[in-house]
Amino acid sequence: MQQDKYPVFSEQIEQQVRGLQQWQMQHESLLRFASQFESWRPEIVAWAEDIYATLGKLEEDVGETRRLVEGFDRKLNKLLAQRGLSSQVSPRDGFIQYDDESWQLIQGMVEQLKRLPSQQPGYGQLSMKLGSALSSAGDLVEAEQWFLQALDKANDDEVKALAYYNLFQVRWRKAFTELNSPLEKGQGVIAKQTQIYAEALAALQKAIELSNGRLALHDINKGYYPIIKMLGAGGMGCALLCENPNFMIKGHQQVVVKCLWETPSGNLEQVFKEPLTMNDIAGDYVPKTLEFGYADNVNKNGAYFVSEYIDGAIDGEAWLEKYGPLDLITGLQVALQIAEGLQKAHEKGIYHLDLKPANLLLKKTAEDSNTAAVSVKIIDFGLARVTTSLREMAKKQSRSGLTVFGQAFGTMEYAPPEQRGLGYGRPTAKSDIFTFSATMYRLWTANSPHHFRERDLPAVSALRDLLFECVKDNPTQRPESVQLLIERLRVILEAQLRKQQTAERQVKAERLIQEQAIEAKRQAEEERLRKQQEAERQAEAERLRKEQEAKRQAEKVERLRKEQAIKKRVERLSPLNPLDHLRLLWWILVMPEYLKGYRDFFGRTDEKRVSKWLASTLVWLPLWMPTLALGLEWLPTARVLWAPNVYLWISVALGGVWLLSGWFGDVDEDWVGSVAICVAFVVAVGVAFLVAFFGVLIGAAIISEAVKESLRTGTPSWIARFAFLLLVGAHLFLISYCFLGGWRLFV
Repeated sequence: MQQDKYPVFSEQIEQQVRGLQQWQMQHESLLRFASQFESWRPEIVAWAEDIYATLGKLEEDVGETRRLVEGFDRKLNKLLAQRGLSSQVSPRDGFIQYDDESWQLIQGMVEQLKRLPSQQPGYGQLSMKLGSALSSAGDLVEAEQWFLQALDKANDDEVKALAYYNLFQVRWRKAFTELNSPLEKGQGVIAKQTQIYAEALAALQKAIELSNGRLALHDINKGYYPIIKMLGAGGMGCALLCENPNFMIKGHQQVVVKCLWETPSGNLEQVFKEPLTMNDIAGDYVPKTLEFGYADNVNKNGAYFVSEYIDGAIDGEAWLEKYGPLDLITGLQVALQIAEGLQKAHEKGIYHLDLKPANLLLKKTAEDSNTAAVSVKIIDFGLARVTTSLREMAKKQSRSGLTVFGQAFGTMEYAPPEQRGLGYGRPTAKSDIFTFSATMYRLWTANSPHHFRERDLPAVSALRDLLFECVKDNPTQRPESVQLLIERLRVILEAQLRKQQTAERQVKAERLIQEQAIEAKRQAEEERLRKQQEAERQAEAERLRKEQEAKRQAEKVERLRKEQAIKKRVERLSPLNPLDHLRLLWWILVMPEYLKGYRDFFGRTDEKRVSKWLASTLVWLPLWMPTLALGLEWLPTARVLWAPNVYLWISVALGGVWLLSGWFGDVDEDWVGSVAICVAFVVAVGVAFLVAFFGVLIGAAIISEAVKESLRTGTPSWIARFAFLLLVGAHLFLISYCFLGGWRLFV
């Protein structure tokens, strides 16, 4: 009652009651938790005390770790400072010597840094410095891993750029070490080296990008020479294949930029004087130098020069891996080109001093009698003098303390003793003679010239003597000049060419004899096959002739048999029998081939003899039948001209004339058609049927020619057969009309 009266207030009261019930339930839960908390409170207090103690210990550990990192950093900085190293790797770092104690110190630092947490601030910088120390000690693989770790921990672009640059330095040194290590020579080295160069270039390009060009090896501020690939690297610098957007250098879509590791002192025009001079005095033997400059024009650092790119050319080491050692003649042609290039340089007082297969560009050319099969370009001419700092470092250091890179660079397999610091004074033109011989030994044998063995060279005593003279330790015992070297090489080449030509002529003569023998054998075989085929053709022709002869004999026998059979049938023919006349008419018009068997019986073989039978039948038979019918009074007549007996005797006379003219008359075939027309007209008028008239008229007009054609060929024509049907039909009509009372149908 109250709810119905105050519905609004009732709903509010119900909501408040439900709210109080929920609060009561929550309050009871809170009271239960409070009662339990009293029992948990000691445990919670103990847990909080443990947390505070652990945090204090962690703070002490963090402080200890920080002190360890700082101490590690100080020791690492001291190690780097003692050896002139920094976080940025330099090519000269590979010539630093380490004793066992220093190496163990570095290994200990590696183990310590591995135990430190990588999240520690400054861990990336420590990785960078440790990688620099490892690279200088020769552990390039381990150094690369630490640089990658430093790159992963770096937070700014400058640190990342430095890490990428260090990766570039480590990777090209790995490629250089593998190529020059005696243990690494063999198949696949060039391919592996090319892959490492590609990885090194990728790191260099990232370093250039992140450093805004500060770490570039050549001037990129003008947008010149975007890098395509890394061609190689060595003790002097690295070679980069680049695009050429420089409008000042025309005719070269691609160029080679040679970037030097060590910037030579002095004016660049003076530094690159010798390479530029080579353009004028030996342009056929060296790539053309196009430009030079600094990567950093402000501080005059990062010297580089630009030269033309020889498309399709590869260096001597790549040639050996791709094609193998040079043959004797090609090697002599290559040797002459190298010697001529050296001679032109020596005339101007310019020495190469770093000649080796890697500094030769070889390219296959058109192979003919006037030019060499391989053209040669000598690279790095005159650079040995302006970039000697690394080489001098390698010579001064003890090999036992050098890294693998330093040993590979300092080995100088192709250098004479005077360039290796073993006495005999300063390098001279004869130094190039020594390296020339060592280089050719490598190109002819694919072996290291470190062990110069006679048995490995081509079996030409004059050539062996010359090469061994060139590699004498004492320069005075070597050939006096490259010109003498050229003269002796030409004599050897001419002798070998004559020998080769003689051998080629002998081979050609032997080949000609073999070809003639083969040709004679081929001709004999062809003659045998021709005779065999001719015999087979004759045998086949004879077989066919015999088959045809047998077939003709069989046909002749069959024809004679048929003729004999026909003659027997002819004997039964009688000129007095009208049916025989009709049978002959059937053969003439429908089956003319039967007439061939009757020619002997008729006594003539021409068509006239046969035509008179046809003419006789066409003329007399239509006249004979109605006359006979009148004589027998089988036809009604309105007015009788003669008596029936007269008609009867006339019919007898007509029948006799018909029979006699068929045997004795000579009817010319030229007027058979005219007679046929007359007979047809008489029959048509007598019968008075228009259909018969037109049928006989058409048949008479064309039957003559059709009969002659069928008699001549022995093949009946449809016209003759149709004419026979019309003729038989007309005769049957006359017979039925005259003799069978058919006239009654028309009365």
